[in-house]
Amino acid sequence: MAQEYVYGTFARDDLKGVPECVAPGRDELLESNRDLLAIIGMNSLGTPCKQTVYDFYEKQWRPMRTTLNGSVAAGVTTFIFSDQSFKPGEYIKTDSEVIKLGSTSNYLTFTGCTRSVGGGADADHADGASVRSYGKPWTIGSAAGTGDMIVQPNKVTNYTRIIKREIAVSRTAAVIEEYHRTGNSRYDANLMEQRDNALQELENGLIDGVAVAAVADSTAGQAEGIFERIRSGSGTDQNGTTPTRDQIRVPLRGIKDYGGSGSLILCSDYMADVFSDWQLPYLRAEAGSPAAEKFGNTVKLLELSGGTLAVLPMPKIKNELYILSPEFIRCGPLTASDFIHTFHGKDGDRIKGELVAEYTYQVGAPKAHHVLYDVASS
Repeated sequence: MAQEYVYGTFARDDLKGVPECVAPGRDELLESNRDLLAIIGMNSLGTPCKQTVYDFYEKQWRPMRTTLNGSVAAGVTTFIFSDQSFKPGEYIKTDSEVIKLGSTSNYLTFTGCTRSVGGGADADHADGASVRSYGKPWTIGSAAGTGDMIVQPNKVTNYTRIIKREIAVSRTAAVIEEYHRTGNSRYDANLMEQRDNALQELENGLIDGVAVAAVADSTAGQAEGIFERIRSGSGTDQNGTTPTRDQIRVPLRGIKDYGGSGSLILCSDYMADVFSDWQLPYLRAEAGSPAAEKFGNTVKLLELSGGTLAVLPMPKIKNELYILSPEFIRCGPLTASDFIHTFHGKDGDRIKGELVAEYTYQVGAPKAHHVLYDVASS
């Protein structure tokens, strides 16, 4: 039986790419491996992992890099997706509606739109011209100015948080490593094994993913924010106060463990100074780093347990911390226009203490990776 949701129907065929270890039997996705979930929820672990609850049946828009060929005739625009990732029968999202591609072709023909996106003169988007779309809306009109049409070529993925269980195990195992063992050697060994298996799947690219980003207009080449935020507030408060050291400690450990050296932290000037004041990890200015070249700014490097993380202060960031992992940076050079707001709910829906793992995807060479974060209680 299919599961209905806002963007279409989740059918059993959608599960073909789900690893067996994530959904044993593929039948009871949310109920699988109850014993493991019980372990995660043990109060003796003292970990926020027990708060990790996600709905499997969720769709996200995956920004795709593809060529759009637009032609205008009598107010009707046809977009042809040259990227073969867009298959007949799949859903895409335009500026005004969700459209299912035709059963025999991978192109769209439609006649209306609700807004306009800048992008140069009409001549820059002439009839039949090819443009590159980097996960953002493009306006394609005719040289004669007969009209503009907009398309946002985002393929849909059906399992945004498919590895929620493994990530929770990873997080629990990390807590065990820091705060010693639970006292039950069988549980400890099982958790560590599950964590290793999950990380191995990520490294081998067996799990597809999506990009989740929240970015406003850039200012002098400075992206205002990338990936979801670590907030110091609670509930729907998106501002709060500057995160404390205790609130940042767990996310930093997650960056080190799962993002590795080369991750980029975007934060306020004040927060960068807070990092410096901690003395350990050690923070030093580095003007010639890859991150500085891509974002047009001077970064500071955070030395953390043998790894190096780049810290990039940005004036527009006040009380949030943004995390950008290495493989996402390599998609550059990046600007704010390269990202799309893809939240299904508002920021406040992500409660304090959540554990979240997100992914990014690059056409032609999918590389699953994730950034692990939460906000620990201070």
